[in-house]
Amino acid sequence: MVGYSSRYVVSDPNTVIVDTGDGPDIFAYDYLGSGPDVLFLHATGMHGRMWDPVIDRLDGLRCVSVDARGHGRSAISDDVSMEWSQAARDIESVIDTLDLSGSLSVVGHSFGGCLAMILEISNPGLFDSAWLYEPIIGFERLGADENPMAAAARRRREVFDSTDAAFERYTSKPPFAGCDPESVQAYVEHGFEPIDGGVRLRCRAETEARTFEASRTDVFERLGSVATTVTVVGSGDGGGPASSAGAVVDAIPNARLLCWEDRTHFGPLEDPARVADSIRASL
Repeated sequence: MVGYSSRYVVSDPNTVIVDTGDGPDIFAYDYLGSGPDVLFLHATGMHGRMWDPVIDRLDGLRCVSVDARGHGRSAISDDVSMEWSQAARDIESVIDTLDLSGSLSVVGHSFGGCLAMILEISNPGLFDSAWLYEPIIGFERLGADENPMAAAARRRREVFDSTDAAFERYTSKPPFAGCDPESVQAYVEHGFEPIDGGVRLRCRAETEARTFEASRTDVFERLGSVATTVTVVGSGDGGGPASSAGAVVDAIPNARLLCWEDRTHFGPLEDPARVADSIRASL
């Protein structure tokens, strides 16, 4: 088998471990561009380095991505809350620690898109602009007993013989089969940790399930207070996040909707070049 490492080239970011005070340590990745600053927030079950193939195409910007609590290298204990409001406060600590102030924009995918709006609602004017790919806003109001994604997360396979084996498995079946190989590699390379006899997902299945179960917020009802310019991208896969994208745009005073009919909810991993171009155009 040809090793997958030859497909993936990106500059190594500066890794920063952020002390959140009463919360878990959060890993952030500062790509040290010249600015303006852009903060990248990932989807549930993903991690900050999934944005590498997008960020690699954004020369001239200072890009920072984050592993949300329980995701990537931001490890947690079993007693740590996965409430989305708490996850947003972790991101505030990252913003303060890295001095991401002045001209700051945000990019969010799914869960990350909802976190972006939690942050903007709690800190009006925090972001100059927001680019959100199918933010789970509205769906986040589901409680633990109503959220089918939690049960699906608990069925996720966690352990593989190697990262090569994980890569081959993911690229052979949906949803990752339709993704750019560089994006799948970024997910695998930074989303697994070595264990005896193989590798294991850093974001454990139970942690992802708990994230879904802790998702109830009032973000949708408060979108009318968002004053920043927001771009929302919806796919053509017919799923819930795609169908709700229009309602999110209608609720935000200064928002526009882009419809990418040829993409799915995994759009940021399917076409990083198109995503990068769209982000740059939105700034």
